[in-house]
Amino acid sequence: MDIFLTNNLTNKKEQFIPIKKENIGMYVCGTTLYDDPHIGNARPLDIFDILFDEYGRSRVDEYFDSWISLIKNIDNEDVDSVNKLYNHYIKETAFTFDINEKTLSDKKEWFRIFRKDGPHQCIVAYSDDNLIGFASSRPFREKEAYSSSVETSVYIDKKYIGNGFGKLLMEDLFSKIDGYNINRAYAFITEPNNASEKLHLLLGFRKVGVLNKVGKKFGKYWNVGVFEYFFE
Repeated sequence: MDIFLTNNLTNKKEQFIPIKKENIGMYVCGTTLYDDPHIGNARPLDIFDILFDEYGRSRVDEYFDSWISLIKNIDNEDVDSVNKLYNHYIKETAFTFDINEKTLSDKKEWFRIFRKDGPHQCIVAYSDDNLIGFASSRPFREKEAYSSSVETSVYIDKKYIGNGFGKLLMEDLFSKIDGYNINRAYAFITEPNNASEKLHLLLGFRKVGVLNKVGKKFGKYWNVGVFEYFFE
């Protein structure tokens, strides 16, 4: 999609060509309030909204469409790819407190709790045949009174980290499980993990506590941040 803007310096309509093709920046000057408000005060905000709605959103859609060929609920055929990605996080990080790698049969047992409707689902995204990542919601605790809460997690292949796919997967997951009498979602994030914390805050989670030195992996103790999301 091409967009043409009026250049105030030349007073001509020119095609907008971003400096960085996949990363468009915009500076919006805030309103300086020194007198009665007038219509000019709204111009920066209006222009930003117009440009983002008419151009930015389409670029965002084009960007994700260029990467993602499929996003769907997990099927049995996805379990092997999901297991390989999860085993990477087991071996290389403390973001999961599993220590021993999972076999395919282990992961197939894990897969059994998920449905294509209801509060416990797992969403996977692919770029062609390559798994980008997955996001899941599973029972928070075993006792029946906890059934209105879920625990969520999201894992992204390192090749795709930092491109917004975690947010996309979590939003798709939440859109699917909302409406099934879920009141709270909880995420447990091993510290430090600034990227995951920022993602969850962006999604609307709030940090409600820290479990100090609750797990031991790679010869050291780790704190875990507790994040809570409220389904309105």
